[in-house]
Amino acid sequence: MDMVSINSAPAALVAGLITSLHCLGMCGPLACAVVPLRGDRADAQVASSIYHLARLGSYAAFGALFGALGYLPMDWLGSGFTRCAPWLLVAFFVVMAFRWDRYLPHVP
Repeated sequence: MDMVSINSAPAALVAGLITSLHCLGMCGPLACAVVPLRGDRADAQVASSIYHLARLGSYAAFGALFGALGYLPMDWLGSGFTRCAPWLLVAFFVVMAFRWDRYLPHVP
């Protein structure tokens, strides 16, 4: 199915349900809010920039919220390995994001 066939709200709903509920609940409404209508003289690059800034802002807000909520269980657990586990995950995701894993030895 190509993107041209998604030309109505019901088609977008079905495509969102098929692809993921995340896109249906977050990406879809954001994209629909900034897409220029036919006949508008809005710049597509400006609309795309607004979409990505809104997406990054919402991810940052949810990350801050869940990070604050995650602080409480970590505080209850005390010290030890469980206090270091989130930072190990941060290091893992940074390594993967910058593709530094290419420089690590691979075990066959």
